[in-house]
This record gives sequence, C-alpha cells and structure tokens, in this order.
Amino acid sequence: MRLYRLLTFTVMIFTLISLSSCFATEEVEGSYDISDEHETGPSDLTNSLDAGFNVAMNFTWGFSGSTPGGHINNVDRGYFYGNDGIYSNDMQAGGGTWMPSAPAAGSGQYLWVSKLQLIQKGSKFESNRTKLNYFEAGQDIQYQYTYANQSAIFGGLGPYIAYGIGGNVKGPGFKEPAFGGTDGYKRFDAGLHLVGGYRLPSALYLSVAYEYGLVNKSPAPDFTSRNRTFSIAVGYPLDKIFKGLAKSKGSTPAK
Repeated sequence: MRLYRLLTFTVMIFTLISLSSCFATEEVEGSYDISDEHETGPSDLTNSLDAGFNVAMNFTWGFSGSTPGGHINNVDRGYFYGNDGIYSNDMQAGGGTWMPSAPAAGSGQYLWVSKLQLIQKGSKFESNRTKLNYFEAGQDIQYQYTYANQSAIFGGLGPYIAYGIGGNVKGPGFKEPAFGGTDGYKRFDAGLHLVGGYRLPSALYLSVAYEYGLVNKSPAPDFTSRNRTFSIAVGYPLDKIFKGLAKSKGSTPAK
C-alpha cells in the first residue's frame, strides 16, 4: 500500500496547487472510453471490453507561469506581445498588467495538468455487464510543442487516484450494486495515466489516453481485478465557451 499512498499524496498536493494557481487555464473535456477489468487467479474471468463515458475538467499551467500553447496572445483573449513579455490590450492606454511570455512558435514547454473527472469503467462477460462509476483526480507532466500557426502536439504521463461512487453488476434476472458489502468491489483505485494529443490553433484539442490500474479491487482472495481504460477525448477552454455564449447572447436582436 505504500505505492498507493504515495500516488494519493502526490495527486492531492499538485491538484490543490493547480486549483489555487492564478495562471491555470481551465478546460472542459468529454471522452468515449473503452474499459476492461484485467483479472488473474484461479477464479478469474476472460472479460470483454465495454464502452463508457467521461466528463472532466482540466487545470493546466506552464512552468515559470506561462500559459499552455501560447494561446494567451490570441486577439480574442485581449493580449498582445511586447519585447519582454505579454501585455493586456488596455496597457496601451496606460493600464493593465504584465504577464510572463508564453512559448514562442516553434518551441516547447512543460506543463502541469490536473484533471478532475467522472468516469465510467467496467467490462462484459457473456451476457453479464459490470459498470463502475468513479470520481477521479489525476496529475500529468506534459511536454507541448507549439507550431508557427499556434497549433501544438503534446504528450505526458502521471498518476491518478479514484473512488467508486456507484455502479452495478447485472445480467439475466439479477442486478446488484458494484461496490460495498461482502461481495462488492473495493472502492479505491489508483494507477498511471498516459496521454498524447493535438491542439488546433483555435485551442480545441483531441487526445488519446490510457489508464493502467495498479490497485486490486477484488473482494475475494482467489482472483485479482484491475482496471484498464482507453479514452478518446475532445476538449476546449472554458473561458472561450463563456465568451462564445456571451457573443451569441449579445448578437440576439432585442424584442
């Protein structure tokens, strides 16, 4: 359990740092997940893959306080480049604040990415289906390379921790809670997260990720069960969504 405690401590500490950082960029993410329960032991089952969902919030900040992908210099965010950094547009009139430079085009940057998400895992076995719903927190260290057109590629890895908040095991004629009781799965899960993706100049990104569960959640001594999940995700900055909604509302003709 020492490894699991270390993963838990690491994720909690850096998630709190990211949530409190004034340089963090918030992004909302949704994904299509394909999961499996890897089992071993005398009573193990050969499970098949099952599909689930993922709704997540990412908090990303670059080392030295710079912003991910260099998108802070986009016109619709109200910033422009200066010789020694980035300034808000109102500094041209004597106001505003200075911010550290974002990475120049054709350069790389290291990022902390904190993820909070609701995710469904599980598997199928013949006509039986297991659905496991988790609240999950993760921490990735990523490297992002930005191109001249402000698109970027990124990739990284880190630990995750999760807690089972619901789900069920059902089949012909029965349906039982997945967690709790003498026969239910253990709620705690932890493991490693690997991700890679592409960010468009608009800041919309596409990514693929893989979670390798390290915790045995089996309630029985004669088999082990660990989560494995592959995800295909799309995400977008939260501030851009709000600005788009505000522009749409502002362009509506008055009645």
